[in-house]
This record gives sequence, C-alpha cells and structure tokens, in this order.
Amino acid sequence: MTGGFGKWHLTPDNVQGPAGPFDHWPQAWGFDHWWGFLSGAAGQYDPIITQDDSTLGVPEGKDGQQYYFPDDLTGKAVEWLHRVRRPGLGGRSDLKRPAPPARLAAHCGPPPRWCSLTTCRAGWNSPRITPSPTRSG
Repeated sequence: MTGGFGKWHLTPDNVQGPAGPFDHWPQAWGFDHWWGFLSGAAGQYDPIITQDDSTLGVPEGKDGQQYYFPDDLTGKAVEWLHRVRRPGLGGRSDLKRPAPPARLAAHCGPPPRWCSLTTCRAGWNSPRITPSPTRSG
C-alpha cells in the first residue's frame, strides 16, 4: 500500500481540474492513495486539495483559525498510516511519500526586512554577490 501526501507538482496546469484527465495525477503514477495539491505554486493557506482522483477544494480552518496546509498534511498522513497498518508488515505501510510544500517562485520570497543589501535590493533574479572564500596560510 503506497500513499503520497503534500505537493505533487507533476500534473500540467491544464489537466488539474476535476474532470481530469488523470494520467498525470498521483494514482496514475502508482500511488494507492493521494492527498495534497497538484500545483507547484499553491499557497499554504488556500491550496486546492485533491484526494486520489477527486478535487476536494480549498479547506477551511477550524475554530475560526486560518487553515494552514503543513498542519493538515501531518494529520492526514498519520490518519492514513493508522488505517493501512497491516499485521504482515509489523504494523507498517509499504511507503509513505511526504512532500512538504516549499517556496519556489519569486513571489514567495522573504519579506524585504529579511533581505540584506547583497541579495534582494537589486531584484530577486539579479546575480548574487557572495564573498570569495579566504585561504589561510
């Protein structure tokens, strides 16, 4: 039993809708279960969640709190592990592929107050100025 959770990033944008086609979705690539988002640029607070070959939509936070994907990711993975435990495997599943979301695009960069003069002031795609290593005698 295999499960994937998190960011897939292998499904082209034009086939991520609820009508498919599903040949680039995680189950077509061999996962028995999938929970997460397909896009490489989904937000942490409002991702469009898919489960297996279904689109669940954008989740809402609980108790008036804002939804946060990494917290839900952990919970869904643990729930799945408890569901699929098999005695022949010593209570373990075959595979769990967690893929926590990461910042990739320039629009996801750090706030300007975190940037030094050598990294952000000239723009995100400018050459970086790094000190050359010094050699000691």
